[in-house]
Amino acid sequence: MEIIKEVLLKNKSPKQVVLKNTFWLSLGQFFIRLFKFLLVVFSARILGPEGWGSFQYILSIVAMFFLISDWGISNLLIRDYQQKGDFKERIHTGSLIREILVFLSLIIALMASLIFENQNFRKTFIILAFFLFLSNLRDYITSFFQAIQKMEKQFVVNFIESLLTLIFGIIFLLTLKNMASLSLAYFLGMFFSLIFCLLLAKNFLIYLKPKINYEFIKYYLINGLPLALFGMLGFIFFTTDQIILGKLKGVETVGYYSIATRIILILTTFPSLFLASLFPQLALSVSNKERLKNIFKKSIPFILLISFSIFVFVLIFADFLPLLFGQKYIPSIQPLKLLSLILLFLPLTNLFDNFLFSINRQWQDFFITLFCALLNVVLNFILIPQYSIFGAIYATLISQFVNLILTSLLSYKYFLRLNK
Repeated sequence: MEIIKEVLLKNKSPKQVVLKNTFWLSLGQFFIRLFKFLLVVFSARILGPEGWGSFQYILSIVAMFFLISDWGISNLLIRDYQQKGDFKERIHTGSLIREILVFLSLIIALMASLIFENQNFRKTFIILAFFLFLSNLRDYITSFFQAIQKMEKQFVVNFIESLLTLIFGIIFLLTLKNMASLSLAYFLGMFFSLIFCLLLAKNFLIYLKPKINYEFIKYYLINGLPLALFGMLGFIFFTTDQIILGKLKGVETVGYYSIATRIILILTTFPSLFLASLFPQLALSVSNKERLKNIFKKSIPFILLISFSIFVFVLIFADFLPLLFGQKYIPSIQPLKLLSLILLFLPLTNLFDNFLFSINRQWQDFFITLFCALLNVVLNFILIPQYSIFGAIYATLISQFVNLILTSLLSYKYFLRLNK
């Protein structure tokens, strides 16, 4: 028992910390993704392609209003905790900016709900706006757990959210059978998760007290801007296709497409767990080229192994999709198989993104991602009218592959310059 406590609950060495954090994130995400997958299956069967597609369509629109609510401050928090001696002074200002932005996002989203004439759509939109508001607050607090490399606490918080969301979702969908009830389940799961998060983060709550320091305001606005823009680009990459599909082909098409994208999103979590654990080590190693070289040498083959294994799993699993979701979702099988190709290169792109951020090259990385995101939008408008769901997938695969090539070349360029 003492050995287990030493390995899984304490930070002893860089290698042990990465393994410990990867274990907790993997354990947490196993249950979290299992619960969320079960909820997706249950929701899709109860609501049907049109109802499920409508829910995903509304969630995509609500998410637009929270794109800049973080402003990259959560990632700056993790990096600055490792690198800045005055972290305790500057984070109060970061919290002030963060709190202002998330409240503004909520207010604007609530005002935007008036665009919906359908009362069920409007009700769902409002509930999801409050869900994303709480989610932003919760995620900011859990950033402190990641900064101190205590992922076991993050595991508890996320586990509670996903379990309660599943329980509430099943109860509400069985009784009310509409998308507003599903959105209420999302909100309640996040609400109780936030309460547990506050209890576990009591030592960090003092940092949430806002303070104004104009030098630090300038620091966060300048350094957080590319990260905030990255959030927008991520939205463009993974969400705008659903909005375009909904407008051009209808919400039922979004229902078929979103099943494929949700499954891929769940599965990309596994390589992302390793990357999340590795990120603090990258930040610590920016001045040690040999250590960075060793990190890349070991992590790239491991990431490729995980990605290829998941890709093969999807190809086998896809044919059994109707057994879980029902015969109505047979049109999702081929899109899922095709979209699974993204598993072969997206995790590597994320690794290079983390590296460039660690060496403060986020602006250069941003312009590459901006180019690829705009390419994605253009391809969506060109391909979706003719190829529908497959057009959206072609656009995603092409733009993401270009992103990998350009990001890897930029990372290699700056890696060679280190310590010169």
